Amino acid sequence: MMMKTRRAAGGLVSRRAFVTLACAIAWMACAVTHASAATYTCTAQCGGATTSQCGSENLLSASTTCSASATYEGCTATVCNAACASATADEVEQVTYQSKTYKCFNKENSMHMMQANAIEQSVSMNCGPGSHAMGAMYMAGATHTACDWSISPAGAHASATAVFAVAAAGALMLA
Repeated sequence: MMMKTRRAAGGLVSRRAFVTLACAIAWMACAVTHASAATYTCTAQCGGATTSQCGSENLLSASTTCSASATYEGCTATVCNAACASATADEVEQVTYQSKTYKCFNKENSMHMMQANAIEQSVSMNCGPGSHAMGAMYMAGATHTACDWSISPAGAHASATAVFAVAAAGALMLA
């Protein structure tokens, strides 16, 4: 079977390899863009307020909303993506956004030295409040499986897959 080829600088390239390389590059650009979009979960700090600081349509759970007894509430990704856009911490970072205070929890980090941070992260992930000890540290959620850690960004996995796809396309072009 003879494949149609396209003349390229320095030789011939099969259409299949050319299309594979183009798709891999486009996919990699898309994966990197989307992977960086949602790196943090967050809580809004109530600061004595008894009404939702996330906004009632952006509240993760009615059971953890700002009240006389609650000091923070979990917000949806819509709020967290905007509020935590300037966050750079590997673990937890407090930020001010639109005159409100938020704690941004890096999704890649599941372990905390302080139990209070693990409990608050569980609220930001809608699997709390709760935490459990892991050696000398604490993890969000009352049990190891209480929180869905699959919400971690796919950036590292997507980037590795994209690099592999570009390498494979390059190998096809050389073959």
